[in-house]
Amino acid sequence: LEQQIREYLGLAEKFELEGKIHALIVPHAGYIYSGPIAAYAYKQIDRPFQRVEVGEGIEKKADDFVAEVMAQVKGE
Repeated sequence: LEQQIREYLGLAEKFELEGKIHALIVPHAGYIYSGPIAAYAYKQIDRPFQRVEVGEGIEKKADDFVAEVMAQVKGE
């Protein structure tokens, strides 16, 4: 899974955007289905973020969310 995510991020391009990104809406239908599209969105982030909202009304601190995702990637 980690290799697959790295591949998606490696293939995604960084775009020249005007202004700062204040929010991203990223699909999550499963890595195999929406992973490449999500990688393009995440590739645009160029500064730390503070909040992640997963689904409807589920809000987490960014550090907690990243730790949970990485635990899933590593199979913990």
